[in-house]
Amino acid sequence: MNSREDSHALRANSADLASSIEHILMISKLMSGIKVVHSEHWKPWQTAAVMATNAIVRLQEYFKQSNYTILYTSRFVQDCLENLFSVVRSKQKRPTALQMKQHLRTISLSQYMHVPKHSSYDVDDRQYLISFADLLKGKSRKQRAEFVLKAFQA
Repeated sequence: MNSREDSHALRANSADLASSIEHILMISKLMSGIKVVHSEHWKPWQTAAVMATNAIVRLQEYFKQSNYTILYTSRFVQDCLENLFSVVRSKQKRPTALQMKQHLRTISLSQYMHVPKHSSYDVDDRQYLISFADLLKGKSRKQRAEFVLKAFQA
């Protein structure tokens, strides 16, 4: 489900499609039969795994009927979202809604303040938009419009 390789995608006209679907259904059956610590009750991760595998099988069938030829299952996982939440929780274990919003804003801005080593973009040595917004504070609407026009004409 997490594979990002083209060779592991579900292809409608592939000879391996039946075995791939069979494998996914076997995993679903395996997850539903696991007993955790001598308990008869399902754990949340079991429900999530069964629902995810069944959803992928149903989506594959839907896309196949809609004349799509390939389905990348990795596009349906939440790894990026989980990584973001782990960064937020590293700052604060249980943030409130307001704190979550503030942390997301900080994380988003910090990503634009740093240029990755192997980026294909040139470093922009102009003032950052954060300081640009500070320059507009306290000005009238007309003064702000004039300032912005001058800044972008330069």
